[in-house]
This record gives sequence, C-alpha cells and structure tokens, in this order.
Amino acid sequence: MSISARSARGLGIALLLSMWLPMDGWAQSCNTLVPVQNPSFAGGTNSSPLNLPPYWAVTTTVLGSQAVNGWVYADANAYISGDFAPNTVAGRAVRTTGYNTLQQTVQGGVGGGSVIQFQLRWINGNGVVGGGNTAELGVYYAGVLYATFFTTPYAAVNYTKPTPTATGGAVIATSPAWSSFPDVTVAPGLDYSTVSITLPAGVPASGQLVFVARRNQPAGTLDPGSQTDDYQVFNPQILSPTLCLLKQSNVASGSFAFTVGNADTDLGTTGTQTAATITTTSPGVPVAFDAWPDNAASGFDASAGVEPLLVTDPALAVSVVESPAQDPGFRLAQANCSGGGTATVDTATNTATITGITAAAAPTICTLVNDYFVDMAIEKTSNPPGPVTPGTALQYTLQITNNGPGSVTGTVVTDTPDTGLDCPASNPVAITGDGIPAGGPYTIANLTGAGIVMGTLAATQSASLTYTCTVE
Repeated sequence: MSISARSARGLGIALLLSMWLPMDGWAQSCNTLVPVQNPSFAGGTNSSPLNLPPYWAVTTTVLGSQAVNGWVYADANAYISGDFAPNTVAGRAVRTTGYNTLQQTVQGGVGGGSVIQFQLRWINGNGVVGGGNTAELGVYYAGVLYATFFTTPYAAVNYTKPTPTATGGAVIATSPAWSSFPDVTVAPGLDYSTVSITLPAGVPASGQLVFVARRNQPAGTLDPGSQTDDYQVFNPQILSPTLCLLKQSNVASGSFAFTVGNADTDLGTTGTQTAATITTTSPGVPVAFDAWPDNAASGFDASAGVEPLLVTDPALAVSVVESPAQDPGFRLAQANCSGGGTATVDTATNTATITGITAAAAPTICTLVNDYFVDMAIEKTSNPPGPVTPGTALQYTLQITNNGPGSVTGTVVTDTPDTGLDCPASNPVAITGDGIPAGGPYTIANLTGAGIVMGTLAATQSASLTYTCTVE
C-alpha cells in the first residue's frame, strides 16, 4: 500500500508503507498422518510368530495341527491366518471357539470417515468333497466389529470367494470389485482385493486394530487333515480425513490465534481440541500448524514432524475463525487449498470455511493468507509558512502518524524536489519521535535516492523528519 502527500509548493514528499507482496519462499507443510505403524510388517520372519515385526502382536487361542499356528508372517510382507484346527488325528472334531488375533494399538489419528484399508488374499484348502474347511475373518477397531468374511466348504473344484459383510455402521468397498472375482478359479491363492472399510461417526481417536480368524464349520464337521482355508492380509493402514493448516502473513510476521470447528487441533490430548496458534517468521512464507506435538514415548513416532489436523466428520465443513485481537494489524484476506477441499473466506468475520475433505493418503493443504492494514496519516508543514522571497531558507517538517490498529515497520520516506528550490544533497535530515531508524546521519541525498527506511511505529506513535532547502 502507499500513502502520499504533496505540498502546495516546495518539495513533493512521498510516504511509502513497504507492502511486501506474497513471495514464492520456502514454506512448511505437513506429514501424512500415519495412525498404523509399520503396515508392511517390516522386521518379521516366517519361521515363528514370536519373531514379530515392531508394533504388531499375535495371540493364538485356537490350536491347529501345524508346528506354527494362528497368524504367521508370510512372504511378500503379509500375515497369513494359518491352520486353526486340531486335525492331526483323523476324525477329530473341529473346535470353533475363540479367535486367533493379529493386532496393533493405534495411538491416535482416527475419526468418523477414517478408512481401514488393507489388501486381502484368500486360499482355499483342497480337501475331499464335502470336507469342511471354511474360515472366518473379522476386522475390529476399538472393540467394535466392522467387517466379516466367510469362505465356503470345499466342493469338487468350486472355490467360492469370501464375500464381505459390513457391521457396526461401517461401509465396505473393494477394488477390484468383489463381484469381479469368479467363484471357480484355477489359482485361488492369486485372488486378492484392496478392502476399504469406512468407519462411522463417533469412533474414538485411538484403540486396537485387530484382525481375528478361525475355522468356522458347523459342530461335528470333520477335517481330513490340514485343509483349512487361509486369509492373507497385506499392508493394513488407516487413512483419515486430515487438514494441513498453513498461515501466510503479508507485509510483516505475526502471531495468529484460531478457533477450529469440526477438527481436532491436538491429536495427543484426549477429546477434541479446538484452539490453534500459528506464528509466522517471514512475510509471504507460510508456516504449518502442528496438530500432534512430537512425542517419541514408548518408541511411537507417529507425531514426529508436523502433523495435520484430524477432521471430525468429513460430511461437514471445517470452520477456522481467526481472532482479530491476537494481532490487530492483520485481516484474513483469502484461503487456498490443494489436494482436495475448497475454501471460502468471510472477511467480515475473519472466518474460513473448508469443505470436501475426505480420507486420503495425503492431507488436504489449505493456506490462510492475511494482509496487513494500518491507518497512516501524513502532515507536512513549512517554516516560515507564508509567502517567501528568493534566498529564504525553508524548513520542512513531515510528521508521520500511525493511527493503528497494528504496528508498522519499514515505512520508506522519499523526496523529489520541486522546481524553484535549492536542496543540496548534503543537507541533513533530522529525525525525532518514534521509529527512528538505525544508522545515519541522513541527508537530502537519502530522501531523493532510495529513501529513508523508518523503524517500528506502534499504533498512535509518530515520527518527524525535518530538513531545509533555499528558495531560488
């Protein structure tokens, strides 16, 4: 912005408030929120369930005939649901009580609209016609069952896919679509699909993610030996609707306080928090808000780096209301989003409204931009004030007043002499009052050149610049 004043006669004086436009500087961003740690099961081995990958645990409550029972680490970074029945003795009845479990405690970052996603492959055991070999798979989060899968008994060469069923208010989608897989296949072990389970509203931010499995034949069904159907689970993860909130301030840096609706601003604290503060350090360079302060307790590192906000309900808009009292010189001017989501700004209420945020592998990134507004006044006087004759020395005083509401730094004062005045470049410029710049002394040459850059003028403060020219 610029404010200028010209005298009726004498010097033309210009006061420039150095408005720094948005620059393409380096800006912070956010990590992708990773509620599930080590989804690739790195560090596991296929020799024993005791050689578990970090963050994962298994329990075996239904013993089988194999040397290793329950969930077993398989090749290609997967876990396979093994052989669950005590079937080493011909004719022994199958046990169908209890489950074998594969689980991890999720520390946070889950909400309504979050998606439990994993790749699922099933393998049908080849028993005699009529031999029971069905198996059950269930997916729990925070103690609630959200999906079940059942294979069907072996019959001749028919391998029936384990159709998924959603429970607990969840919604299941598969890719490729489950209906695209045939019931009869030459290699059932190659049938796999990406399963996405969208969680309902109101789920807790943290809890156990558990995969349960067991044989599931009717009572009295006999197994001819090691023919239980298996499930393989690959790359289990939770995708959440998240918002990476950035603040960019133009002209100057500042501290900005927000109240956020429909999003959690502190993922490390129980309950939904709504307060956020961002402090910019350089004009035009966005700074990201960290919604999960770093905490490496117990080796858990999901909060390392800058984490996005968790959207509470992706069906609703996220509101960000900025407090004008935090730094009164700034006003919310615009908001821009990438990676999904659309933002609108109500400048009258300092509010940004963001819609269309969905669960995804990367967060929606929205930058709120503030412009800086101050009311600057300029008053110029000359002494003597009346008509003058050639040879008269004229003393000019330029008073700059900041009427607020915020402070301003870097006001640039320049001067272009009018005709009829002799203003030697070496004539001094005296500066008094507030915002006196460092350096100096200053001369007319500074005014007619790059200008004099003032220091900080807080609201209601003023400065005077005085210099002398001679009437020709």
